[in-house]
Amino acid sequence: MGQRIAELGVEPAGFYYEKFTPSGTAAARSDEAESVSAVSEQVASTAEAAVDATGSGDVGAFAVASVVELGTEGRSVVGQDVFPPVPVRPSRQVVVYSAREETATARTIVGQTLWPARDGVGEGGAMPGPGGTLLPALDSRGIAGQSMFPAAEDLTPLVASPSVPSRGAEHRLQREPAAPALITPGRFAGKVVLVTGAAQGIGERTARRISAEGGTVVLADRAELVTELADELTASGCDVVAVTADLETWDGARTVVDQAVARYGRVDVAVHTVGGTIWAKPFEHYSPEEVRREIDRSLYPTLWCCRAVLPTMIEQGGGTIVNVSSVATRGIHRVPYAAAKGGVNAITSALAWEAAPHGIRVVATAPGGTEAPPRRIPRGPEPRSEQEKAWYQAVVDQTTASSLLKRYGTLDEQAAAIAFLASDEASYITATVLPVAGGDLG
Repeated sequence: MGQRIAELGVEPAGFYYEKFTPSGTAAARSDEAESVSAVSEQVASTAEAAVDATGSGDVGAFAVASVVELGTEGRSVVGQDVFPPVPVRPSRQVVVYSAREETATARTIVGQTLWPARDGVGEGGAMPGPGGTLLPALDSRGIAGQSMFPAAEDLTPLVASPSVPSRGAEHRLQREPAAPALITPGRFAGKVVLVTGAAQGIGERTARRISAEGGTVVLADRAELVTELADELTASGCDVVAVTADLETWDGARTVVDQAVARYGRVDVAVHTVGGTIWAKPFEHYSPEEVRREIDRSLYPTLWCCRAVLPTMIEQGGGTIVNVSSVATRGIHRVPYAAAKGGVNAITSALAWEAAPHGIRVVATAPGGTEAPPRRIPRGPEPRSEQEKAWYQAVVDQTTASSLLKRYGTLDEQAAAIAFLASDEASYITATVLPVAGGDLG
């Protein structure tokens, strides 16, 4: 199991590592040898004492203690091996009988079983007998609701992020695979989810993730590209429908909601991702028309879509709205865009107060710089003059410097935050803007 996890490049999610202890290193080998020897003697002594205390040892429950040989570079948490890079193997086993428990269990952390045998603990819920082998769990195990040992069929590759983003406009050229990473199967089962801006970028990745987690998804965008995504997801067995509309207008927003309700009868979650800066330059260099275009693109789609979906959610007795803002509200060379996203923050907090009595949550994420493949439909012209490139580079530099992690995020990381806020796991969160920017609070 450990070898398979290493091959797939999957890392544990949702678990706080209090301390990492590399094993198998030159410095650790002698300590491990001493530890194994000491444990062996202690377990053997315990077994002898247990047998002596019970006479024949004829009791109804027993536990198996294994002395485990660690592979190189194996991680441990507070002395508990969690992810060795190669399968662990028992060097010997001692059967320890206990009169206190009817069913013995394997090791646990915070009450969560880490290394049970197949189908719980052994066959039929009992530990394996003498000569048996403790196996990693083959079904999902979690800590704090996050899968720690996902089932083999649920494993998906995790996209590694660069530690430092590339410079200039080239930082957007990295291509990521379409498959979402570390999904939670069934999290959106039975829910109808509207995702705007679904043709590209954060909206597309969010739609893929929610559909992979069982949601029925309405894909909305003014670009015909959204139909390609709908065809792809439908072919994979997902229940999706594409709606093309101009979400910068009230008519477009109302059309999307009306078609969603006509097809599915409800909208449980609305995710509004339309927006994005068009230009990067000092405010005095924006023309009045450019200011208007930035506001139209990054404020009105969220405003109109919230207005359009609200009556449906009130009538059905609840729902969740997730808006996408930006930490650029405190960024340079994007004042009109910052004003628009500041408006999104205001919509989120003000509407949350009005909607709460109707069982509706209103939340938002605030992405920082995010790596993405080249947009098939650009928002605006690429910087061409040396001055335009310098202004754009200043935005990139500030974005990286503002992140404590000193890198750009990924589309998967943005989609994961949106999916969390949209899910029932965030049922006690509303009127909140969550920065997803490596520590940059905006």
